[in-house]
Amino acid sequence: MESCDVCYSNYQIGRAVVLFGDEHHKLWDITANVLKAMLSEEQYDKSTKPRIDGFRNGKGTVLIFDDESRVRKQEEDFPNYAENFAPWVS
Repeated sequence: MESCDVCYSNYQIGRAVVLFGDEHHKLWDITANVLKAMLSEEQYDKSTKPRIDGFRNGKGTVLIFDDESRVRKQEEDFPNYAENFAPWVS
């Protein structure tokens, strides 16, 4: 996400991962297994499985997140504003 404007120097904290094919399916298989372990079989089958199956049947997945190590670096480099970086990137 290098083309995104940033307000502090050139700290690129935004990240994006785009998954297609086997990697896309692998992500949703992992997600399904984690949720199966957290929910009762009835809860999973009734409401969660159809949603996960729908996501898995898509063409791909885009994951967008902030690189927390870059946020910590900003906090170190700009101590006067350190307490604000975490809320700002949320």
